Amino acid sequence: MRDISRFRAALPTELLRQAKQARRDRVANKTAERQRERSGEVTTATARRRRSAPPAHVQEVMTQKQLLVDRAIREVSEGGWSGAVKARMGVHMHAPERWKAEGGWEDEEKKKRLDDMERWIRAENERRRKHSQLEEIPLREA
Repeated sequence: MRDISRFRAALPTELLRQAKQARRDRVANKTAERQRERSGEVTTATARRRRSAPPAHVQEVMTQKQLLVDRAIREVSEGGWSGAVKARMGVHMHAPERWKAEGGWEDEEKKKRLDDMERWIRAENERRRKHSQLEEIPLREA
């Protein structure tokens, strides 16, 4: 009987207030933790996320590209190639346009300058490759 009456009794208001405050604190702590992760700090959650992967029976049927994409989606970064992959896959990101800013793709003038630099570097590398080929030196026989 005592158990039933205790079960039916209302929870103490102090306990309810404490539980609600604990939930608010948890949300605030998780938000701060995510912010620290985005700024580069490696937390326990970050390390756990890096180690995580799909189950073995799922990995078995995934291609190498799918595994690479899965890994990019699980990491913290939202910039560069990882951000582009996440954007393409529809993953929610804190700053969805950040991946564009890192490569200079947001500004047409910058993009043209980068493309010109890339062409010049490739041409210079090809020129050096042609001039650096040495004639084969025959090995001495002993």
